[in-house]
Amino acid sequence: FGSRPRCFAEGPPSVSLISHGKPVLRGGCPRSSQGKNSQAAETVNAGGMVESGAKEDKEPKLVITIVGVRGIRKSDEVPDPGHDKRDCYCEVKGGSQKLWTTSTINTCCEPVWAEEYPVTEFDDSSPLEFAVYSKDRNKVYLFKDDSHFLGVAFLHMKDFEQGFNGELRLADCMIPEARIRLNVKVAGKDLPKGPDPEFAVTLERENKEKSWGGKFNLHDEVTLQLLEIEEGHFTEYNKGAPADQQIGVNDFIMKVNNTTGSSKDMLEELKKSLKVDLMIAPVMYSTILYDRGEADSPLGLEFASEQKDSEVLVVKTVDPAKHNEKAGAHGRIRNGDRIVSVSGAKGKEGDLLKKLKESTVEVELIVMRPRTSENESEACLLRRRHSAP
Repeated sequence: FGSRPRCFAEGPPSVSLISHGKPVLRGGCPRSSQGKNSQAAETVNAGGMVESGAKEDKEPKLVITIVGVRGIRKSDEVPDPGHDKRDCYCEVKGGSQKLWTTSTINTCCEPVWAEEYPVTEFDDSSPLEFAVYSKDRNKVYLFKDDSHFLGVAFLHMKDFEQGFNGELRLADCMIPEARIRLNVKVAGKDLPKGPDPEFAVTLERENKEKSWGGKFNLHDEVTLQLLEIEEGHFTEYNKGAPADQQIGVNDFIMKVNNTTGSSKDMLEELKKSLKVDLMIAPVMYSTILYDRGEADSPLGLEFASEQKDSEVLVVKTVDPAKHNEKAGAHGRIRNGDRIVSVSGAKGKEGDLLKKLKESTVEVELIVMRPRTSENESEACLLRRRHSAP
């Protein structure tokens, strides 16, 4: 997640879940094991004949899903795939027992694993431990582990007796806002509903001359993106708000009172109102391998008009017959996406566009977008199921 990762509001179309490389299950998201599984077993009798039977697996006590991590970068820090080649993974323990380790994700922006694992036995006197690490894939060490510890979260039994669906703070992390998003389903119980990605904020001022304390970008014509937060009502609100509901640089305002869908209209509503009800969508970064094609072929993207000093390319329209036709849901370009890096290069709008046009075949893009229920649900398409040892 991305990020303040939260629950996936709706499940995507059916997808195959993978266990050791083989499709084992189909279903929407969220997905968890229910009931007992059975697998065919063959035995050879005394006469040499093959007999088929059923071997019943032990029902898991828990099904743990590691969704992803957010906030391991500062909110105003743009990831740079050209210079930060680190693979992130999460190690899960129950007491002194290591339960499993996720796959590695080849970017530290906001890794999304969406991997689930059934736990048949665990030490319920000790908390579940979720430790996040990264490895430098530009370096190879033959005689030592080059893993770099990023942070750890603990979940005590009393906090998941009915299940858990939410975020935990990553302790011992350099960035205090860092969170890990996870689900724990308890056998015989439904998974609790998680919080929504967006959150509501109400602000009030004494008069119209008093600034709300923010500078906005209206480039996509649909949202208000916070470019700067100055001393004012936003900073006052943040002082008393929980970490996962603070307003940050690059976050998106999706609604002002009853006005939504128009950047200009929302800005006017902000200007004329003494009291505002805002819907905030935190910023999320996504790494996308964009199928550029040949250098002389059309990009398949139309961008918003260039703005002075802007360092993002705002996607206005996307040709569905180009990259998106073959891309998985998590790798698609969307209307309103802000491209902030092209193959590791950052710069002004014109420089980014030039770099993109000159590129061929697959191009690594970093995009900013609002964290919404729709964006989060697509992470489910990456979900993989692991078998208990």
